[in-house]
Amino acid sequence: MKPILFLLTLMSIFSLGVSAQNQLRRDGQKFDVEAFRAEQEKIILQEVELTPEEARAFFPLYHEMTQKRFEINREVRREIKTIMAGKNITDAQYTKMVDSQLEVRSKEIEIVKEYYAKFKKILPPEKVFKISLAEMKMNKELIKSQVDRK
Repeated sequence: MKPILFLLTLMSIFSLGVSAQNQLRRDGQKFDVEAFRAEQEKIILQEVELTPEEARAFFPLYHEMTQKRFEINREVRREIKTIMAGKNITDAQYTKMVDSQLEVRSKEIEIVKEYYAKFKKILPPEKVFKISLAEMKMNKELIKSQVDRK
């Protein structure tokens, strides 16, 4: 069952990495949302090569999308945390956690589709595609920074 927990954790990192909100880090310090967003914007600007006009139109939508993604994941994170706090976790509870994660992924895909349709109205197709590449880069850097902190 440990590989399932690792997979669930890894899926959560990918999903939540770029949409973190004010919360306590493991070291007890508050997560700096503004610094995180600034880094997010820096990477996207660099990778996608947005013009200033495109950036002004894009980032409010992007931040709205990441907020929605964060919110749908919040409830599942709480549910998993509650289950994991218990002892002798049952197969039914593991199944519930996996099912909840899959349901969230489905909802998340719908949100991303909705916002990518909006992005296509303000950005050329190449730049819309590069957004996903920039997000993959951000996730990779986030995971690396988490590994480096340990």
